[in-house]
Amino acid sequence: MLRLPIHHIGIASADIHKELSIFKSLGFIKEDEFIDKMQGVKGIFVIPSDRSLPQYRFELLENLHEEGPLTNYLKNKTKMYHIAYKSEDIQKDMQSLLDSGGGGGNMLITPITSASYFKKICFVMLKNRLLVELVEEK
Repeated sequence: MLRLPIHHIGIASADIHKELSIFKSLGFIKEDEFIDKMQGVKGIFVIPSDRSLPQYRFELLENLHEEGPLTNYLKNKTKMYHIAYKSEDIQKDMQSLLDSGGGGGNMLITPITSASYFKKICFVMLKNRLLVELVEEK
């Protein structure tokens, strides 16, 4: 069983600045932004502007190029792209995800790699087709 805090929920978008204006109308503010050429995306993290509310974040993502990792999600009109968990030991947590799920079926999509915003990341597709990202902060 994975027992990690959620870092963010990834949102696929064609234009992160248009998406940001919608999230601002819902009470979010920009926390940070990044460009990750290795992953082929740029992103903006948003958090609730009201600090008295529980603090959580969304990651608004856009492809850097016409065809990128979000293309299929956008074609299928799927907004929620992934759930990311904060890991202190990404190798151990990745293996735990791969071994879980009642007889397997979970599949490594992206092996552990460095990223522009995080120290390390990896993606695991669960057998129910939910994409999980593990992130180790810098």
